[in-house]
Amino acid sequence: MGARRPTTPPRPFSGPKYDRNSDRAGADMPCAICGKGIRENSQDLCGWAQVVDGGARFARLDETVTQDGGYMGWHPVGPTCARKFPPGYLQTPQEYAKTQGAASVEEGMATPWHVALPPGQALGDTMDSRDVLQRGLRWLDATLQGLLARPRMYGSMEAVELQALLLVEMRVQLRAPSWSEKEPRWVLEQWQQCIQRRYRGVGNSTLANYLSREQGDVGNLYDVLTECLARFAAAVHRSIDPQENS
Repeated sequence: MGARRPTTPPRPFSGPKYDRNSDRAGADMPCAICGKGIRENSQDLCGWAQVVDGGARFARLDETVTQDGGYMGWHPVGPTCARKFPPGYLQTPQEYAKTQGAASVEEGMATPWHVALPPGQALGDTMDSRDVLQRGLRWLDATLQGLLARPRMYGSMEAVELQALLLVEMRVQLRAPSWSEKEPRWVLEQWQQCIQRRYRGVGNSTLANYLSREQGDVGNLYDVLTECLARFAAAVHRSIDPQENS
């Protein structure tokens, strides 16, 4: 009897050595499962898969995917990991090249930019202000959750820290716009005070810069950073939305 085909794909980025392999990938693209480097247009590139729900799963090709805060885009899959996918999840490199944009940078630059609303619609008339606010808050929360769940997908530790703080600032701006305009540096000042109380050697730099000077596993340092950011975001949420946390 031959090997049974899997019925569901593995979780994205779930390889036991994903972090180490992706660090070593360099300029190559890390496989979406094991993290090993894949050169574009090489035989090792077996397909592309879409990561959704903040990195929780791969989407089926016939699935209607919403590019919300949990959407993490298309990721390459290498030859060994491709065998772990059942049919209906991987797009071939040839299909991906045809459907996911221009074939070259030059063609992409020459392609006209055009954005069109549905017929009969105008900006601002599709939702009332309360609905816009709630949708915005949900998007911010989902985006921050995705960033903290898979921080390495968003760049260096400093890039992760600054992106997370920007999302927190945007949430404050939506929930308390008048007060936020009076205290535009409140989020950054509170963050600086929090990390200075926890890490006396941090000074006026970012927490990422401080952690990068520490000796230890890079993956563990990412964990420390995201744990601090998650606690800070929750504290800010409690401050500006006390009625939601009572």
